[in-house]
Amino acid sequence: MHDVIPPTSLTLTNLSNHPKLKTMSAHRALGAAVALALALAAPATRAEEPEYQLVGTVDGKTLSLSILPRPGYRLGAETPVLVRVDGTGVDLPRKLFRRPDAVDPRAEAPRFEIPYRPTPSTSAAHIDAELTFYICKAARCRPVVTRYGTNL
Repeated sequence: MHDVIPPTSLTLTNLSNHPKLKTMSAHRALGAAVALALALAAPATRAEEPEYQLVGTVDGKTLSLSILPRPGYRLGAETPVLVRVDGTGVDLPRKLFRRPDAVDPRAEAPRFEIPYRPTPSTSAAHIDAELTFYICKAARCRPVVTRYGTNL
């Protein structure tokens, strides 16, 4: 009828994994050496330039402050732009400016004209500004809070 197959002997042995581990360790060491060599051969990286530049000029008794986006970036058209100013040795009639207060609110680089009057009691005058706006590249925008200061 059926042929009888003799039983086989099964043994469970714990063979040494030492050769396998040596091979894996050698591969990892080689990969680490290649990665280190590539890192050392790479040119030194520079920090990226910011996406915008703040330009301020003093003319008479007015501080002109502009937000200039770098090429490829823009200020969000429907996003708020706030300029908060404070100073020492000067009298500031207004301390908060918004996008509609810019010389041209729809400009790609809004400019704010901030009037001030030096106070006669101090010789050193300084104006600080905190600017809040959104900088965009394509459809992605991120909020920016930055500071600007100038001696008068």
